[in-house]
Amino acid sequence: MMSFSESVRTCIRKFFVTSGRASRSEFWWFQLFVFIMTFLICGWTASNLIDEEIMILIDFFLFLILFIPSFCVSVRRLHDVGCSGFYILFNMIPLGSLYLLILILFPSEADNKYGPKPFSVKEKKSDKKGNGESDNKENVKEIIDVEI
Repeated sequence: MMSFSESVRTCIRKFFVTSGRASRSEFWWFQLFVFIMTFLICGWTASNLIDEEIMILIDFFLFLILFIPSFCVSVRRLHDVGCSGFYILFNMIPLGSLYLLILILFPSEADNKYGPKPFSVKEKKSDKKGNGESDNKENVKEIIDVEI
């Protein structure tokens, strides 16, 4: 399971990346980050005596910065449950968002056409020796294989 900070770093690092997969923890931690940032920035701009045009500009800039990685992590999350990224277009039809929410709540599939299951490296480590320890060369090789 990914931590809050790992999730935010991963989603920012993969700003424009829609290929691959995103685990449930990566997706939901990043959605929490988006909610917090939106709440803080919009609250700050509304509480300060800022010109309305500047407030709209700041909010629009925040939207652009947070929308792109949020969109990309949503597509990667759909890949994780075995669906095409085009399923994101269900948001445009009535009750389509509910269908997407149900899809996103499903657990990760085993390896699929979009890549290996997220965190399969950690699972492989614990499977090899039984106690979670393995040789450093094996760790590096597994990490390289999964990230490529």
